Amino acid sequence: HVVYVDDLAKLLIIAAGSDHASGQAYNALGPHAITFTGWIDLVMQAVGIYTEKVHLPENILSDITKQGRSPISFTSPSRSEVFSMEKAKNHLGFTPQYDLTVGLSKTYEWWQAERGLEKIDITSGRLGHNVDFEYEDELIRQYEVGGASPGL
Repeated sequence: HVVYVDDLAKLLIIAAGSDHASGQAYNALGPHAITFTGWIDLVMQAVGIYTEKVHLPENILSDITKQGRSPISFTSPSRSEVFSMEKAKNHLGFTPQYDLTVGLSKTYEWWQAERGLEKIDITSGRLGHNVDFEYEDELIRQYEVGGASPGL
């Protein structure tokens, strides 16, 4: 579940002003669960860029994560996790206002206004903030030509 920042702020304000919230933990969630692939589709829709998705086998994703080589955290695509916000709804009356599509669109609009592509240094194998995808690119190349080696 992904929650839009305005909904998270709303929940925090409600909880801070509630005697019932003291000592409690609440899940701050958006109104809908989504798969990782669905999330990527919505991000592409929000930014208006569509590209091919490369699906790597679970064992390769596991190797990437174990080696600590990726800035992206991979979880098992065969494992599903669904969380509940019923406690926040019942105790605090919290219901998120923004769905994923609206939240992502608003986030992208904010990003364009505050930062935008012109303010990010994109060079070969890098995407802003010194995030290096060279290792992942090499894994994809090897997988496409016959299988990646876990020893990369």
